[in-house]
Amino acid sequence: MLLLLAPYGWYGPPTVHAALTRYIGNITYPLDEQLSYCDSLGPELYEGVTADLALWNASGISAEALALATAKYTTSGGQKDSSFTLSCPVRAHFMEWAARRHPQRIDVKSGPRVTLSKHAAYKYLLHLDGQALSSRLEQLLPLRSLILKEDSGYKTFYYHLVRPYEHYIPVWKQGGGPEDVMDAVEWAEGHDEEAQRMAAAAQAVAVKYLSKRARSCYWLRLFQAYAALQRFTPSRERRPYAVTLEEYLETVGRSFERGKQLHKIEN
Repeated sequence: MLLLLAPYGWYGPPTVHAALTRYIGNITYPLDEQLSYCDSLGPELYEGVTADLALWNASGISAEALALATAKYTTSGGQKDSSFTLSCPVRAHFMEWAARRHPQRIDVKSGPRVTLSKHAAYKYLLHLDGQALSSRLEQLLPLRSLILKEDSGYKTFYYHLVRPYEHYIPVWKQGGGPEDVMDAVEWAEGHDEEAQRMAAAAQAVAVKYLSKRARSCYWLRLFQAYAALQRFTPSRERRPYAVTLEEYLETVGRSFERGKQLHKIEN
């Protein structure tokens, strides 16, 4: 079974990500108000919901994406690479290529994490997926920098909302290598107004569709569509280990760091 899910990875701890159904935002937003807000977003966000449910048995999509991301990329294992980067062939290969081919124009190396506020100081931002789909793109979109996005083949729940050459410039396309990154930078330097419009369009998508409340709408519609396909009433009779959402919030949610993180899914 394959679903394109809307992660909350940079909103709260992993243990409380699943606390979503009719209680999505319910402490702050009553369900009818949340539904009204979901409707106000328009049908665009939920186009992915139908596609997600249709992908349940399409395991080949996952295999294709994995093959695309791993088979054609290799790493030189440079001595300056961190252990994290060495486990990520795409990024390691890009660093080796940049150091060898364009040391004067591309300064890229492995190092400590850089805050998003520092990312926002740059005009162009490169996004590489790495071993699998990276959630970093949804963090870069709101920064209003032009994004050069690796065309890795991986997909997530909102990718149908961002289009190449409208919200970002695709690079490292299928069958090629990282060389077209330089072409993208040169194009952006010569088309500054178009690049700015592209960055602004990306930011607008993120603000409207990638907020915590908006992705809660996606989860809500996804669960509603999933429930509509069920031909049985869920029961604990054969699943004594199952817990209801209320119990989950009261136990795991409130026990994790003494409940200090619970507000991140309640607000």
